[in-house]
Amino acid sequence: MRLRQIWLAATGVTALVGVSLSFIGSGSLSAHFGVWNTLAFWTIQSNLLVGITSVLLSFRMDSRSVVLRVAYLTSLIAITFTFLVAHTTLETPFTTPGGSIRHDVAPVMAVVGWLVLGPRNIFEWRFIPIPWLYGILYDGVTLIRGAMIDWYPYVFLDPRPHGYAELFKTIAAATPRYLLITAIFVGVDRWSQRRKRIVRPAGV
Repeated sequence: MRLRQIWLAATGVTALVGVSLSFIGSGSLSAHFGVWNTLAFWTIQSNLLVGITSVLLSFRMDSRSVVLRVAYLTSLIAITFTFLVAHTTLETPFTTPGGSIRHDVAPVMAVVGWLVLGPRNIFEWRFIPIPWLYGILYDGVTLIRGAMIDWYPYVFLDPRPHGYAELFKTIAAATPRYLLITAIFVGVDRWSQRRKRIVRPAGV
């Protein structure tokens, strides 16, 4: 239990440090894009979610707050996609301050830490659509804001090269993957609890 708290706290602080580095110094992301544009990056938002929820859970280990549990699941899914997209889609190297923390260290600490240490028995099947809805909300806000200021944080969310129809096809194609990965996380959580209940009587 103590190790889990320490790991959650360390994960949260690491993610928040990575975000902080985006706003500090002349070489920061915000110095180049501006504060609000920096906050528009999925990477920044996913690290913020991981940072806040991990720190809260490190203090409230037995919290049954639905909001906190849903937010934590959303943070794990969001940071997983940060890692996957960074290493499969993005071509720009992470040369900005804290780039490796946000794209590599924080995602690995969050996901591996949860797989090994938990917390467990906190996700429910009904939570599965929520991370996906967060992703859809992010895409919608990004497209509306991008149309207003003529700037998009990612090339694959920029409708100007190929049009909105092609962009919506890309978003729709990503939906099954998003839901599948969320279902895997929830399934691991439910399976580990079920296995724990089955194994425990055998040791009596």
